[in-house]
Amino acid sequence: MTGRPASRYLANSVLAFATLAEVLLPFLRNVALARLLDPHNFGLAVTFSVVWGILEQVTDIGIVFSAMRHPGAAHPDRYYATLHSLAVLRASFLFIVLTALSPLCAWVFAAPEAVWAYAGLGIAASIRGFINLGIREAMRSYQYWREGTAVFLSQLFWTVLTVVAAWWLEDFNAALVGIIGNAICYVVLTHLLSPRRMRFGWDRGLVAENLTYGRPLMFNGMSNAFTQLADRFVVGMTLGVVQLGIYNVTLATAILPRNAITKFLNTLYMPGFVNLDAGRARDVRLFETWVLNLGLLGFAYGIALISIGPVVIGGIFGPAFRPTPLIMGLVAILLCTKFLIQLPVPSALAYGQTRLIFYGNAASAVGVLCSIGVLLLTRDLEHFILALTVADFAALCLIASLSISRYGSVPWLLWTYVLLPNLVLAGLLALQLTVSFTLPAWIAVSWSVGAAVIMLLVAISYAGGWRPDVISVLRRAEKAEAEAA
Repeated sequence: MTGRPASRYLANSVLAFATLAEVLLPFLRNVALARLLDPHNFGLAVTFSVVWGILEQVTDIGIVFSAMRHPGAAHPDRYYATLHSLAVLRASFLFIVLTALSPLCAWVFAAPEAVWAYAGLGIAASIRGFINLGIREAMRSYQYWREGTAVFLSQLFWTVLTVVAAWWLEDFNAALVGIIGNAICYVVLTHLLSPRRMRFGWDRGLVAENLTYGRPLMFNGMSNAFTQLADRFVVGMTLGVVQLGIYNVTLATAILPRNAITKFLNTLYMPGFVNLDAGRARDVRLFETWVLNLGLLGFAYGIALISIGPVVIGGIFGPAFRPTPLIMGLVAILLCTKFLIQLPVPSALAYGQTRLIFYGNAASAVGVLCSIGVLLLTRDLEHFILALTVADFAALCLIASLSISRYGSVPWLLWTYVLLPNLVLAGLLALQLTVSFTLPAWIAVSWSVGAAVIMLLVAISYAGGWRPDVISVLRRAEKAEAEAA
């Protein structure tokens, strides 16, 4: 193996390891907080993540994605100096908003004792505005190890600090301490690992261009925040923070790995789309391989949830947190759908077609709004999750139709990747609810069906000349780029 491929594999391994840390360490933080804090304080700790996540996403103008794009005709120093200035301005805005909204948050969650803690989230937001975007620029050249190292070490520091603070303070402030500590650690690491020094500057043309690029992403962030966090907000507001903590255990245990995995896949694929135009990406079937990876991972994840999810959650968090088979099965389908709904993301971001992402998330937001109505009317989580699953699947069909027509080469194959995993999971849930299985028998049945479907998808792909391995496809993309040059 030559030096360059070896270093490329090492960089990919570091990023994959960091992604694994983003799955496991937040999960461990949840377990530690649930075990060390009483239910009321644990529920309040969850609200910090909800408030933080909502405001982070609704103010997202795509600065980190802009850092991965080519500067074009602009000088790189001026381009990144302008991006750094935009990042600081956004962070300052977040600080003001979080401070101003802290009394409202305390009122909504009936927690006046937490008003200053909600305001403290603004400190973390202002600190993160000073990240060095050079590590994101390096990813355009497939130097993933810089970002991977920063993510892993900051996640590790966050987890250790949160556990120590929960043991010492024994209240919700432990979550705030961890969030601020993570922000400090990540910012410091980006400066230590970046090949570019952080500078500030201002170019009106570059600002206008980046705001044009990021404006649809801000609306997309609003819909993302609504689709991903509004349920927790409403549960906490209507049922109380104790019920929010119980609900969060099930959803967060399922969603945390999905978020980290899709972030890793987006990071891995986006440089390939950035370095190829749409025509050459079609020639090497990059989009087909991307969707296949989403389908395989989403389906395998769904099989794991529907087969052993209740046992794992109940064993780790206690019998009170164990979800019913219906809730866990619906969550399995929902999470598989959420994997696949990411299908336009790397190509749309690479080609500046961010409205396509917004359309899909807007459709999901409408579905969540209807689902929240069901929750408010029935005050029943099973009905709410059923409505949410149906709504997300409808949004997936919409975004798949738009994306496949724009980026795909073989529509019938792409639709197979999108529909088959969800239909099989729905069939398994129906089987589980109508036939009584012992746990070993249910694991054997669900895993056997899952293995057969995965082999079928892989066989169809190989028959069509595609490969599920991202590395082989990116090599073909690089080869096509070199030949074109």
